[in-house]
Amino acid sequence: MNRVRWNLTGRIALGLISVFSLVGAGGVKKEEQLPEKYEFISGNVIDGDFIRADKILERQKKRLEGRLQSEKAIKSDSEFINLTASEIYQLRLKDFDHFLNIYSRNTPRELNRIEYKSLLIAIAQRESSLGHPNGGGKNDTFLMGYGDLNDTSNYGAKNQLIKAANTLKRAIEEQNRLYAEVNSKKGDEKIKGILSIYNRGTINEDGKKYADEVYQGYIRWKEHFLFENKKNALLGKIN
Repeated sequence: MNRVRWNLTGRIALGLISVFSLVGAGGVKKEEQLPEKYEFISGNVIDGDFIRADKILERQKKRLEGRLQSEKAIKSDSEFINLTASEIYQLRLKDFDHFLNIYSRNTPRELNRIEYKSLLIAIAQRESSLGHPNGGGKNDTFLMGYGDLNDTSNYGAKNQLIKAANTLKRAIEEQNRLYAEVNSKKGDEKIKGILSIYNRGTINEDGKKYADEVYQGYIRWKEHFLFENKKNALLGKIN
């Protein structure tokens, strides 16, 4: 009987060692440690309790392994962090996220929702520093840089997003004659051509420069949302 108890105790002790070895000699974070009642298991516990404790230990081990693997997966995506939107723009986005979520739902055929929302945000960032022109206080009068300055029907985040989103959707779907010269283009070149016309009314050097700047922002926002979705999915598995 003593031999049986010794073997079971040894199994649990080895199990504890293997769990702690997952995070190296430096130990684990406080919230990752096993419950205290299972860290010190006495050889006087009856056989049934040894079995129960062993099963709990195994569950704890799997949970810790899953957490560490998920954290490693998130860390492995760190190359995206430098591409994602800066914190200041993420804060500014919160003021308009409601409207953006509404008007990005009606996506063009060639873009998914994340891509379309990212494009709208990138334009707003380039045109008005996302509702803070020249880095000043909040002013969404020309959030998207859309329309005539003297036409008050264009004023405000809602009107700006409704009109800009509709214009861009029709341009991408080749239903806007003002953007007809890009209808033969595909993919990134088509988007950049549309951006040039959106800003300059045609494709010229100034328009191309504008398009390149907006497109860089578009890529950053798209990577930001994809990274956030992946991170949330991984954390959801942990919780």
